[in-house]
Amino acid sequence: MRDYLGEDVLNLDVRPVRAAYLVRQGSVKQLKTAIAHACGRWGGMQEPIVPVSPRGRISAEWAPLLGKLVVPDQVFDVAGLTSEAQAFLSTQLGVQVTPIAMLGPGRWSIFHPLGAHAPDEIVGMQVLLPRRPKLLDWTATGTITDPEEIAQWKQLGAHLVETDDPLALALAQLNGQTVIGKSVHQCGELLAENPWNSSIVWLSEPNSYRDCLEFWDQRSLMSIGFDRELAVLTTPEVFARPEFLRPLTAWLGNRGHTSKPTFVLVSRSISTDTLKDLAGSVGFVVDEGKQMTVSHHFGRRSTEPPAAISVAVNKSLPVSTKVLHGIRTTTKVQMFRDKTNIRTASPLRSHPMYGWGPVRLRLSGLPELQAPRSPSVATLFHRAASWVQGELEIPIDQAPMLNLDIALPTQRSVLDAALLDRGLRAELSPPGRYAQAVLGRLDSAQLFSSVTVARVVEALTGPLSKRLVQELMSQADLSGEQLEIVAARLGPRLNLVAMTTKQIQEDARADPQRLNLTVVVEILDHLSFAGLVHRGLVTECAACGISSFSPLPTVDPIATCPACGSRGRFAGDGTGPQLQYRLNALLDQASANGVLGHLYAVAGLKREDENTYIIAGASIERSDGSRSETDVLAISRDRITSGEVKQSAKRFTPEQVDHDIALSVEIGANRHLMACLEPLPKPITALAARLAAKHGLRLVVLDGTTEELRHIDPAESSS
Repeated sequence: MRDYLGEDVLNLDVRPVRAAYLVRQGSVKQLKTAIAHACGRWGGMQEPIVPVSPRGRISAEWAPLLGKLVVPDQVFDVAGLTSEAQAFLSTQLGVQVTPIAMLGPGRWSIFHPLGAHAPDEIVGMQVLLPRRPKLLDWTATGTITDPEEIAQWKQLGAHLVETDDPLALALAQLNGQTVIGKSVHQCGELLAENPWNSSIVWLSEPNSYRDCLEFWDQRSLMSIGFDRELAVLTTPEVFARPEFLRPLTAWLGNRGHTSKPTFVLVSRSISTDTLKDLAGSVGFVVDEGKQMTVSHHFGRRSTEPPAAISVAVNKSLPVSTKVLHGIRTTTKVQMFRDKTNIRTASPLRSHPMYGWGPVRLRLSGLPELQAPRSPSVATLFHRAASWVQGELEIPIDQAPMLNLDIALPTQRSVLDAALLDRGLRAELSPPGRYAQAVLGRLDSAQLFSSVTVARVVEALTGPLSKRLVQELMSQADLSGEQLEIVAARLGPRLNLVAMTTKQIQEDARADPQRLNLTVVVEILDHLSFAGLVHRGLVTECAACGISSFSPLPTVDPIATCPACGSRGRFAGDGTGPQLQYRLNALLDQASANGVLGHLYAVAGLKREDENTYIIAGASIERSDGSRSETDVLAISRDRITSGEVKQSAKRFTPEQVDHDIALSVEIGANRHLMACLEPLPKPITALAARLAAKHGLRLVVLDGTTEELRHIDPAESSS
């Protein structure tokens, strides 16, 4: 029978396949080639063009554009690099660099902007084309170089107007009536971190390569979603004309927000002083401030343009640190572990003739989709899936109906895949096997959520087994692995201890006020219900001198000695026989092997998130065959926690902490856990917090002071 997980709502975002282009610095021809390709791709206005050296090196000025500000799905080599240079860049960027010639002719290798327009959206659409385009026009408005493509636009009802008028081409940018502007129709913007950009007017000479390249890339980073900003590239002569200034001022005044400065005036070929003089001459106020301020109208748009337009000149421009483009639909899905079918209408209103081609499908919303961002983990959901900007995406061909199957893997499968990408494999360690067996008998790990439970179990743990490993270490020259083997063989042969509640209370290393007899009895009852503690009577035999424990169901009413058969007496005080308690063999051995802290840690992690998958004692095997152990390895959706458990706080030395955190880093954990049955001193947790933060991990502590995990802030711990 298939593993049914229930019904939930799934978000599906269709977005363009985003490319980047590599060109030789100063090559006008290659820049035009890149622009021409971008104009023929859905989302082309958002595709950066980056100069590269003949050896495939990207200068420090341009390096942040790829990978940090833009995460391209494809990188096209327009520069004609050698295969060695392409291979170098592919490694550096994490994306295959492909010669532009391999893009292939026709619409099937790309999704054309026409495809992102429904038929009724094309009819009557006006698009301006530069008749004899200069480099500035190529960059500002884009163009169509293929006569057949121009004919196709017209046949579908679009009005393509060719003009040499630079004013008309500048106004077309204001009105979105350009070829490149139409490339981002239905691109959408679903998430923008630090969303406030600034409107820009970029002034340039008609063929300034640097101005055109920098404007193109700046515009590719700008918001196109909520309350979008303006980006216009034109000449100083057009900027100064009233026919341009009036619609510019009106456009700025009709935004859903006001800003200071109102916009930024930029140029690389015109001096800053000249730009300031130009702005002042047309009635704008030059803003010399160092900060941008924004005031939002929350949907109320101003009916009048602002009284004064303030202009910053050649100031650095803000950009969003993370943007998720696309258009979204939501659908309910019936979730099955092995195959969950997704069938719903595409949110993209595409053209029936041209709306076919490669796009990207982003999936979100289901808790089951949250997982570590590791390549092998992505392919558990779908063989072609990958993580892009931290989101799960699948390459698909756009169609009116979306129809695909995904899997929803178990958290253990996800953990194994994440470790595999690091050359690691996890299996239960010897303590982990004990912990797993104990947990298998419980309805909930919360039975061990209090340190007092551990103290009660410790009191009942056989005294010889508690000292077994220490005595072997002191009296025999054995390695750690040999000690484990001997302890495992001798442990089950040792006599188990039976005690009364009062004896347990006296023997337990706990605060007497917190561990009164009522609490002891309550803990023992819970352990008994789980089959981890037996209640019974002890028969004392004067004939053979052996005291024998018998669980209640097997107690002989006349106190016959199980060892020799003689008549004995039940152990007790002056009031009669006393009920005694004894651990079952499993919990006794688990306690003797230091597993109580593991169980306490499991309870704390489960309290935080009951759905957490936990290996309470993992042996980590590397690809070279070497091994290390971590006491806790847990996964909760996209969060991996690894850490160390100690019975005594003194065993958390600086060297031990450094070693433990290094292993958590190697595992790929997000958090490092320190768990102890005693309160941990602040200096050691402060040290651990700083070491964890140094490696990008958060520190969580569970040390008996609370039943919940405590997050330790490295800044607070150092104060």
